[in-house]
Amino acid sequence: MLAISDRIDDADAYLALEAMASKPYMDFVYEDEAQAERVARALYAAGAGEYAAPHARVALAPDAHVCGMITAPLTHKELGQARFRAARVLKPLVEDAEGALRRSALARQTLLAPGADDAYLSRIAVAPEARGHGAGAELVTWFLERARERGARRAVLEVSPVSEAAVRLYERLGFATLAEHRVVDEPTGRALCYRHLALEL
Repeated sequence: MLAISDRIDDADAYLALEAMASKPYMDFVYEDEAQAERVARALYAAGAGEYAAPHARVALAPDAHVCGMITAPLTHKELGQARFRAARVLKPLVEDAEGALRRSALARQTLLAPGADDAYLSRIAVAPEARGHGAGAELVTWFLERARERGARRAVLEVSPVSEAAVRLYERLGFATLAEHRVVDEPTGRALCYRHLALEL
């Protein structure tokens, strides 16, 4: 059984997992992995964005090593506040990168907009060596329990259809597809697609 903690002693391990969770988005928006990592570290250090404190959680295996990450359930209001803070930190980091700004605006079109009674799952990742042992299901179950405790009526998330194992996990746990949104950045040919899923609580 995993221990879920908001105490993050190993920021590098946490951010490596966050990069896995965000890979489709980051690959679409940023020029390269180096720029994506700079942005992620800056947002985390500033406590801005939905994967920074107070929303960040790590999953610890019985031997106490970090084997996963997840964000706490975010309400519509909390998500808006987190993204507003992130935008303020992000702007000076990419203001000279026209492509990143253009693609960031496009990427927003693929993201789910939670309703007032929704609990939103922004990030989840399991370390490769921990996969196949139920860690993903345990993390999603933890999220659903917290969502119910907070009085949410519905749990919502978006997932890249490329992540077939994740899609199967969510469907097995009862999530249903609401919609799928895809955008293409014409100058580069890069594409981003997210499937929006929901589960009534």
